[in-house]
Amino acid sequence: MASRVFRATATMMDVLRRFIGLSLHVEGLGNLVDRPTLFVVNHFTRMETFIVPYVLHREARRELCALADAKLFKGVFGEYLRRMGAVSTHAPLRNRRIIGDLVSGRHDWVIFPEGVMVKSKEVVRRGKLHVAHPLRAGRPHTGAAVLALKAALVRERFLEACKAGDEEVLLQLGERYGLERGRCKDFPPPVITPVNITFYPLRPDRNVVSRIATSLKPDLPDDLLEELMTEGSLLLRNTDMTIYFSPPVDVDDYLSRPMARIRKLPMLSGAQRENIVLSSQRWPLTERCMKTIYSTIAVNIDHLFCLGVREMKGDAMAIDDFHRALYLSALAIREGADRRVHASLHNDLIRIIADEPHPPLEDIAALAQKEGIVVRKGGEYRVVRNRLRQQANFRDLRLRRTTRVIANEIEPLWPAVQAVAHYVNQSTAKLREELARRLGELDLAHFEEDYRRYYDKELSKAPSVGRPFFLRAAAGATGVLLCHGYLAAPEEMRPLGEFLHDEGYTVYGARLQGFGTGPEQLRTVTWKDWVVSFNRAYAVLRNCCDRIILGGFSAGALLVLLNAARKQGGPLESIFCIDTPLILMDRRACTLAPAALGWNRLMRRMHIPATVASSIPNASETPDINYPVHNLEGVRELCNLIAVCRDNLKAVRTPCLMIHGSADPVADPHGTEVVFNKIGSAIKKRVTVEADFHNLVQRAGREKVFGEVLRFISNPSGETGTEKE
Repeated sequence: MASRVFRATATMMDVLRRFIGLSLHVEGLGNLVDRPTLFVVNHFTRMETFIVPYVLHREARRELCALADAKLFKGVFGEYLRRMGAVSTHAPLRNRRIIGDLVSGRHDWVIFPEGVMVKSKEVVRRGKLHVAHPLRAGRPHTGAAVLALKAALVRERFLEACKAGDEEVLLQLGERYGLERGRCKDFPPPVITPVNITFYPLRPDRNVVSRIATSLKPDLPDDLLEELMTEGSLLLRNTDMTIYFSPPVDVDDYLSRPMARIRKLPMLSGAQRENIVLSSQRWPLTERCMKTIYSTIAVNIDHLFCLGVREMKGDAMAIDDFHRALYLSALAIREGADRRVHASLHNDLIRIIADEPHPPLEDIAALAQKEGIVVRKGGEYRVVRNRLRQQANFRDLRLRRTTRVIANEIEPLWPAVQAVAHYVNQSTAKLREELARRLGELDLAHFEEDYRRYYDKELSKAPSVGRPFFLRAAAGATGVLLCHGYLAAPEEMRPLGEFLHDEGYTVYGARLQGFGTGPEQLRTVTWKDWVVSFNRAYAVLRNCCDRIILGGFSAGALLVLLNAARKQGGPLESIFCIDTPLILMDRRACTLAPAALGWNRLMRRMHIPATVASSIPNASETPDINYPVHNLEGVRELCNLIAVCRDNLKAVRTPCLMIHGSADPVADPHGTEVVFNKIGSAIKKRVTVEADFHNLVQRAGREKVFGEVLRFISNPSGETGTEKE
C-alpha cells in the first residue's frame, strides 16, 4: 500500500513542479549511508510530513515511516498520512516500534524534533537554542536523540546477548522490539541525519486553495485558514523548496566514551548504566543535530534584506548603501566554506549594485513596505522602529509578520548575522571602497581560476592577454568601462584604455567569462554570463568614480547597448560603440550553429559520433589576442546576444557614439545604421571610417578612432549627426 501511495505522491509532485512552478531542490544525497537512519527535520509546514518520505523514496529508494503530530490524523489527510507510513505521536508502543526499526534496519524514520510547527522560525534566544511556541517555549525536545541512543544501547545489549548465548535476554528483546535471533551480525549501528528544508520566497497570501476552502466552508477555523494560505502559496507559486541532507551523526560516538567510564563502576546495574548514558548524552546529541539543521539553511536575498533592516542601528540608510551592504554580506557568506547559499545570492545579484532592476530584491522590499516596517522615501530606506518591535499573534505571524519570520530563520547562522550587522552600519565611503576592492579582486580571481582550468598549450595566449586591467586616475574622475569583442580578451582594448587614461580617465578593461583563457570554456558559458562579467566591471567603477562611460568593440558594443538600455539612473553619462555586429556579414551563422548543435545532440543520444564539427578555425585579424577557433556553442550565444540587444535598442536613452568601418568584413555596416535609427538617445552621432577590416581598435589608423571617442565623451552634447572620415 505504501508504495502505491508514494507513486501517487510522486505524480502529484510532478504536476506541481511542471505546471505550477514548484521547484524542488534536493542536496546532500551523497551524505546518505546504508545504515538504519533517523532523519530529524525542521518543522514549518504540514508538507514536510510527506515531502521528506517522498524525496527519499524517489531519490534513494528508501521507504520510511514518519512520526507526526496526532492532530494531523484527521479526515482525508490523516488517512493519506497513514498510507504513507506515518505514525501518530499518540500511537501505542510507537517508541518500541521506532527503536526496533532502528536496531534491525526494517525502516528508517523521520521525526520532527521541535515537536511543533515553529511558525515563527524563532529557535535561538541569546545565542542558545530556544524554540518559541505558545504551547511550549524552551529548549528543543530531546526525544529524537533519546530514541536514537536507546536504539544504539538496545543493539549493543542484543549483540552482547548473541555473543554470550543469553537466550533469555534475546527472547525478551525479540518480543519487545521485534528483533530476530538469527540476524545478530546483521545489525549496523544507527545514525541520525539532520535535514533542513528552506522555502524561498515565503509569501503567504490568499490563493486558489484557500479561496476554494472558504467558499465551501465560510466559517473555517482561523488556524486552518492560515495554514491553507501559507502552504497553498508555497505550493502554488514559483517557490524553491530546498532540502539538504547533512552528513550523518554516528550515535555510537555518544556511547563509547561514557560507557567505557561507567563500566568501571561494577555496583551499577545494566539499566542504571543506560540511564546515566541517556541522561548525560541526550542533550549534547540533540544540540549537535539541531544546530546542524538550523545552520544549513540555504541563505537567500530575503534573509539578508530582512536581517539588514533589523540590524540597522540608524533609522535610515541610503538605498544604494543598503544594497552595497547586502552585496558585501552575500560575498562574505558565499566565501564561508560551511555556508549553503541559494541561487538568489549568485550571479544575478550583481544587478543590485549595477543600477539595474532586480525583481527578487524589489519583491522583498515591497513586502517590507506592505508590512509597514520600511518606508522608501528620498532615496532612503527608513525603518519604522515601533512597527519593527510590535508583537504579533503567533497564530497569524506567518501572514502578518513574514519579514520577521524570514529574519528569524537566519539568526542561528551567527557568522551571517555578524556580516550583515557589520555592513549595514558602515559609512558610504567605507562601503564603496571595500566593494570596489573586493569586486576587482573577485574579477582577477575568476580569471586566474578559469585560466588554470581551461589553459590549452596549443590554443591559449599568455595570461597578460586575458587578465582584466584597471588604470586608476585621480579620485572621483570619470570612469570608462571598455569591453572587448567576441573571441578576444581585455588586451584588445588596452591601447584605447591607455590613451584615455593618459587623458585623465579611470579605465577598467573588462573580461567576459569564457574569453582570454582557452576556447573550451566557451562551451560552458552563455550570453547571460557575459552580462554578469560586464556588470561586475561596471560595479567596480560605480564605487570609485562619480561618472561612468561605457565603450565596447564588436560583441562588446552589443553589451554596451544592452546595459545602457537596462541601467536606471546612476552615473552613466555616455556610451560609444565600435563595429557593432547587430547584423553579421555571414548571415548563416545564427542559423547553422544552433542546427549543428542540435544535430550533434541527436547523434549523441543515438550513441553515434557527432557528424558535424563542433568548432571551426578562426582567421583572426589579431591572432596574438584572439582564439584561433570558434566553438559552435559560442557562436550560438553571440547570436542570442544579438537578438536580445536588438529587442532592447529603443530603451537606450544615453548619449551615444557609433563608429563603423566602411567595408567591415565581419559586422555589416547596415547594422550600425539600424542601431542609430532605433535607439532613443536624443544625442547620438554616427561616424564611418574608411577601412576594409573589422578591428578598428587594434589596426592601423586606430588613432583617428581614439580621437573621435575622446572628442565625443568630452562633450557629447556638442557632437551629433553623421560623419564620414
